[in-house]
Amino acid sequence: MQTRLLRFFIRFLGILPLPLLRTGGRFVGWLAYRIPNREQENTRTNIDLCFPDLSAEEKEALIEETLKENAITLLEMPAVWYGETQAWLSRLDMGRVPDEIRALMQQGKGVVIAMPHLGNFEISAHFFGAIGKATGLYRPPRKEGLESVMLEGR
Repeated sequence: MQTRLLRFFIRFLGILPLPLLRTGGRFVGWLAYRIPNREQENTRTNIDLCFPDLSAEEKEALIEETLKENAITLLEMPAVWYGETQAWLSRLDMGRVPDEIRALMQQGKGVVIAMPHLGNFEISAHFFGAIGKATGLYRPPRKEGLESVMLEGR
């Protein structure tokens, strides 16, 4: 039952317009900044370690903005998973793929591309899939039932 409800909720998010998802993400991030939670704690630790020279006010502003952007990314994922590939490709600059990578992928040769999880990296499946065959590595989610939804969308 819980898995079906999760699947419904993710599918529902996938049909909402991006501006609404982004507004919702900003709100969720705003809440995440104000209510103590693990994400806030991890973000605070990372900001402290990576930016020791920032003032306390600058760190707090960066923590809040990071939580908002992370929530936006999370809410956008279903839209990327279930959205039309052509609609996403129309938003991307396909000319930004270096010629060497494009040529190797089109020849069916292997190319390892490592990318950080900054922004909505899920869109890379549309991006690289439009050039050639692509395979992504991932760690299965801890939440039971979420993996099948993710794989279906990807």
